[in-house]
This record gives sequence, C-alpha cells and structure tokens, in this order.
Amino acid sequence: MKPRHGLALLFCLMIGCARAPVSSSPSDADKDRPSAVLPVAKPTPAKKQDAPVKGIAKPRDNPEIVRNSERGIIRGVVRWEGVEPTPPTRRLRIDAATHGVAQTVVWLTPSDKKMKPVFPMKTVQLSAEQGEYRPHILLAQKGNTLELRTVEDRADFQAIGAATFSATLQRGDRQTFPLSSLGLIEVRSQLEPARLSAYIWVLDSVLGTLSEKDGQFRLPPMPAGEYELMLWHEGWRSNEAKPRTARARLSLGANDGAEVRWVLTEKK
Repeated sequence: MKPRHGLALLFCLMIGCARAPVSSSPSDADKDRPSAVLPVAKPTPAKKQDAPVKGIAKPRDNPEIVRNSERGIIRGVVRWEGVEPTPPTRRLRIDAATHGVAQTVVWLTPSDKKMKPVFPMKTVQLSAEQGEYRPHILLAQKGNTLELRTVEDRADFQAIGAATFSATLQRGDRQTFPLSSLGLIEVRSQLEPARLSAYIWVLDSVLGTLSEKDGQFRLPPMPAGEYELMLWHEGWRSNEAKPRTARARLSLGANDGAEVRWVLTEKK
C-alpha cells in the first residue's frame, strides 16, 4: 500500500470513531419482545359534596313574627338591644329589669279594606298640664275631632305634620280641630320650648295600642286575614331627622294568633 493511501485510510478510521454510534434496526427477535409499559395514573374519585355548615344563625327578621294557636290574638314585646343611649332621654324609656321599651305605637292595617272595622266617631283630648302635654302619645281615627284644653294659666299648641294648627289657650279654654288626614301630627310649644312634644297618630281605624313599661303590648282580637303590622317609636334612631317606622306582613288563619318581637338599637 502506498503511503498516501494509508494516511487516507487512517484519517477515515479516526473520523468514524468520533461519530455517535448509530442504532441498528430492530431484529426479528426484538420485534417479538414486549415493550415496556408506563404506569397509568388512576383517576381521582369524585369527592362527596361537603356537608352544609351548621351552627350559623339565620338572620333575624325585625320585627320577627311567630305564629301561635292563640286564636285572633296578636301580642308582643319591644326591647332594647345593645348599648343604651347616654345620657338617658325622656323620649326613650328603657326598663332596667326587662330592657322593654315603653310608649311604642303598634297598629294594624287590613289588606282587605272591606274588613276594616268601623268605630263610632268621637272626640279625643289633648291637655296641657304641669309642663307637659297629656297624653304624650294619642291614637285617633280619621274623622275624629281633637279637643285642646289646659289647666295651666296659659299654654300653646303648635301642630305640624298630618294637620297644622296653632292655638293659645287660657285656663279653662277649649278649642277643637278636625282630624281629616292620615298620618303623624307633632304638637310643640313656642311659649315653652323645653316642653316635650306630643304625638297624635291618625289611623284608618283604631286597631292599635301602646307598649307598657316592660315593652309588652296586646291588640284586640282580630278575624282571619292579611294585615300590615306597623311599629313606631319617637326615640328610635334618635340621631336621624325623623324617627323610623317598622313594618311587616302578618297573615292570620282561622285559628291563628301571633307573637311579635321588635328589637330597637342605635346600631346601623
């Protein structure tokens, strides 16, 4: 072999050794050999739906109405909840023992106007006595007559709201005004600005009452039907321009009664 040819052969061998080995094609024996099987992940079983969380109190309606078997009787209680206003005010009287709220006006309005009881027309009285208007809160029926009187030497009555009038009376004087519009009348004094206002609620029919010192109240027996229950207190939300009125639907069956619970608080 010539030297030139030997160098060329040696160079080719060196190049071939540097190359990556080429895999040979599978033989017939390799074809029959089973291939490796990769493990397949099992599907995650569906989780059962979580059980509902227990122990969370349902939000309380306010006022809350609980039906009972006291046929036609609607009774209830008004209580204060939370921190009491300081200093105490004459407009909000909270019983120390029961936290009941006195002087809450509670009344019913039948949904069916044909059911509305008709009361005889009468005269209701508001008097100025010993630096106060008495009664402090008065319920009247539309069409009633309001009679003003005083046992003081001199007293004035300035009305705003569902009726407007102005009267200044001497001891023994009397003056009357018709109550022809529904709603709230507030009676104030200009002669004695410190005198606590009086309130007159003029209703379609006098299906109402006032809560006692302990916050308890009871309405006259009512026939079955649909009613709108209204509650109002002059000292509730005293930080607002006007006291609020709470309302709720009330349904009475033939043998049903109802217990009403209303909670007052200054919390928003």
